[in-house]
Amino acid sequence: MNFREATVEDIAPIHVVRNAVIENKLSNPDLITHNDYVEFLTVRGKGWVCEIDGQIVGFSIADLEEENIWALFLLPEFEGKGIGRQLQDLMLSWYFSNEKDNVWLGTSPKTRAAEFYRKSGWIENGNNGQKEIKFEMTKEIWMNIKNIKSEFWESAFGEKQEMWGFEPSNSAVLTKDFFIQNSVKNILIPGIGYGRNAQIFKENGIAVTGIEISKTAIEMARKHYGTDMVIYHGSVTDMPFDQNEYDGIFCYALIHLLDSSERNKLILDCYNQLSENGYMVFTVISKAAHTYGQGKFVSKDRYEIFDGVDMFFYDRESIKSEFDKAGLFEITEINESQPFFLIKCRKSLVISAPCPI
Repeated sequence: MNFREATVEDIAPIHVVRNAVIENKLSNPDLITHNDYVEFLTVRGKGWVCEIDGQIVGFSIADLEEENIWALFLLPEFEGKGIGRQLQDLMLSWYFSNEKDNVWLGTSPKTRAAEFYRKSGWIENGNNGQKEIKFEMTKEIWMNIKNIKSEFWESAFGEKQEMWGFEPSNSAVLTKDFFIQNSVKNILIPGIGYGRNAQIFKENGIAVTGIEISKTAIEMARKHYGTDMVIYHGSVTDMPFDQNEYDGIFCYALIHLLDSSERNKLILDCYNQLSENGYMVFTVISKAAHTYGQGKFVSKDRYEIFDGVDMFFYDRESIKSEFDKAGLFEITEINESQPFFLIKCRKSLVISAPCPI
């Protein structure tokens, strides 16, 4: 499952999806022209698509001029898999980043779509014409929805403080050695927490910049490890926080807490902030972990382990699927508190054959 920005080359398969829906069908498919799609994708707004095995199965388009969601549709056989929510989230995050405070959409009543928007936090506000309900979303509501994750980690660090102790993880030790061998001088750590994995890099002459969603964790990091580290407060889903390029990026036990679209965005954002020939190292939980399959099923290989925490469990196939496009060259099994994978990528790496799995 791959989420990306839509291009004009996607218009034909997008139109196939639009005409295949069961609800909110067009009375006349010819009412929407090729030029309409071009205008909404390149002039008035932006769109996103979801691909599965090379097939576009869903798309979303936001219109900045009319402050409207112009389209969010899936092929019927792909409903109920979380694709619509991820397309919505990508679209709304971009929309509200463009200094917009409100957005609206119209959809037919008594439909799966109407129920989806209600559950997603949209507010019903009258009618759109004679046949549709009008829903509205404000930037304030959207930010509150996004802040739920922030509140979870704020509570976790507030209650449990240095919950993982002060010793660096095995992954951090191995990555430190790898970075030193490759003359890495400055690194970015998304999800730096209270800094236990950062200190080992600093002690070996590597400059560290961090990103952390919890203010409490940032305060703890400054208390224990000093104030000379730049730590941006915010979610990694809102990267980039600066325009710097880094020799290395180390992301420990974080990406598997994100949904598919967020994981893809994080990989791309990290790759884009690497300097030429820079390295990024991710540590992810394995399907060999005893927690795999426990908790509430969310989607393939993803479970709600406890309230507020969904976890995606990787195997070599899913690592290859998500990281191959980012210069993947090595996958290593490693034990932390549970079985993990250590994933290494290099920017501008020329690969003559796909990474072996």
